[in-house]
Amino acid sequence: MIEKLWHKLFICIIIITGLSVIHFTYHKSLQQNEQQRDVSKGTLSVRDRRKNGIMVLCYHRITKYNFSNNSVKALTNNSQIHEYSVSQDKFEYQVKYLKKHHVRFISADQMVALVKKGKPLQHQYVVITFDDFDQTVYDNGLPFLKKNKIPFTVFTVTGTTGDYNGGTKLVSWSQIRKMSSNPLVTVGLHTNNLHYLVHNKSAVTTPGKFKRFKKDYKQSQKIMVKNLGKPSSFFAYPYGDGNQQTQQYLVKNGIVTFSLNIGIITEKSDLTNSLPRVMVDDKTWEKVVRLWLK
Repeated sequence: MIEKLWHKLFICIIIITGLSVIHFTYHKSLQQNEQQRDVSKGTLSVRDRRKNGIMVLCYHRITKYNFSNNSVKALTNNSQIHEYSVSQDKFEYQVKYLKKHHVRFISADQMVALVKKGKPLQHQYVVITFDDFDQTVYDNGLPFLKKNKIPFTVFTVTGTTGDYNGGTKLVSWSQIRKMSSNPLVTVGLHTNNLHYLVHNKSAVTTPGKFKRFKKDYKQSQKIMVKNLGKPSSFFAYPYGDGNQQTQQYLVKNGIVTFSLNIGIITEKSDLTNSLPRVMVDDKTWEKVVRLWLK
């Protein structure tokens, strides 16, 4: 009997030790990968608070609450599951909160038109965007937006559509084609195959690899035309990182680009610069979005 007791105790010790190692490794990994996240850092400047203008919001994953999802989330350090996820309930709450505060939802094309007019903006506007175009967005976010007739933009990595990438399933081209006829939907570019890091920096900005970037961009537009019949006018930098060379090239090709810098777009914004965009998480919702609302 004593042997059985010691056997059970030994198993418990092994389990507790294993869980402790997982917990420590997870938090250590988060600390080490702090610079590798698609995040918007800081808060909204005082001059932009309560100001008329356009705020572009960025989401990645819209997840449903269930036991399976939350068990995986508890055991993994994958940033796609943690920092990049917003629950479906929270996402819908945020959209309703914005509507309650009289924010007007517009498309990316409408945003460009307002800026080009050069007239002082009389309202607060929001453009909703999704990076990578994850299956959870297609399943849990888009039906709500379509039902409420809210325009949105999806930035797709054209070379990996339909693939599993970083713990997440990306939407397929057949799904993109099915939804793209809806006038609420804008499809933008997020590179063809350059959405990764090199020495903790975006592959887009790797020194000496500008030719590779141009080739990747041309391929992404080629795939876009093949699948949707027209090129895209919008490009979101992976990790929010571009440089002067890539920016000049994209502008020369008629592209409007987006970073992950915090800020408001106004009639004075320069469309030849990468436009600010807020990656939405709990911190930026409180320190940026809510501070902006009247």
